[in-house]
Amino acid sequence: MPTVFPRLRTELGRIYGRLVAGNLWHDSTAAGDEVPSGVNPMWHAKNLENGITPDYLEAYGLDPSDPKNQLTGVYDRHYDATLVAPWLWNDRKKVFLTTEDEESLTTKVKYVKDKGIGGVMFWEMAGDYALDQSSGQYFMGTTMVDTIDSGLKGAAPYGNTKATGTRPANVLDVGVELTGFALGEANYPINPGIRLTNRTAQQIPSGARIEFGYGTSAPGSMVDQSGLGLRVPQQGHRTERRRVEGRLPARVLHPAPGDRRTGHSGAAGAVLPADRDAVRLQGHLRRADIRPVSRLPARPLIQTAV
Repeated sequence: MPTVFPRLRTELGRIYGRLVAGNLWHDSTAAGDEVPSGVNPMWHAKNLENGITPDYLEAYGLDPSDPKNQLTGVYDRHYDATLVAPWLWNDRKKVFLTTEDEESLTTKVKYVKDKGIGGVMFWEMAGDYALDQSSGQYFMGTTMVDTIDSGLKGAAPYGNTKATGTRPANVLDVGVELTGFALGEANYPINPGIRLTNRTAQQIPSGARIEFGYGTSAPGSMVDQSGLGLRVPQQGHRTERRRVEGRLPARVLHPAPGDRRTGHSGAAGAVLPADRDAVRLQGHLRRADIRPVSRLPARPLIQTAV
């Protein structure tokens, strides 16, 4: 499912090393300087957008009487319908802030509903906003949650099919699993193994083509270290799955001796993906389309080298 992040990045440009009212949720160094990173709740962004000096600044360590903590310039709202993205721009301070609001969220929720995706996740609930009529300023509320709830009403059950493309007429019962994910601080680079399990009574020779898919929520940069030659020929976000293909190295997936339920399997090392921003592979990897290529030599598959 798509991820909606209702948050702001830190102010950029001329503010490094000093606290400002535009960067509310921030960290400080031991010397008291602002760490040039952080996020803002949407209620603070709405106050910036409307030129409102809120009464909660002191609660976040900002002295409203200090000129550097006072609002300067104008945070003009802009919107790109193609990107479905609003943002604020303060020309005086040369500050760019990404935002989320009812207009962008309504469009995204409609997409989720129309595509049968099922739901929307955002981080974090405390960043949702509402206008407090008594104080005349924005603070924590449920505007975005209400927008999502209203937009998803009447939605049909979400689509949960494993694949939407045309499947081969003849499919072998071969399992594909990603196993051995490292945990803790050892979990990067993401480097699990791929286990192929032959649950049939038919030998699958070397050179057999392997294809499977995973969700476009993960980058399309899956590669391997095992001789499978994995590549991702189907890229982009205009499909629901990325398609991965490769070929068995010079070994064979043998059938299970006398018991098709047990099967034989071969393990292969894989790296997925190489991007620094990638943290998780998502998708359905339980079926593979494996097509034999008889002209290549066949040797037993025991374990591919990582």
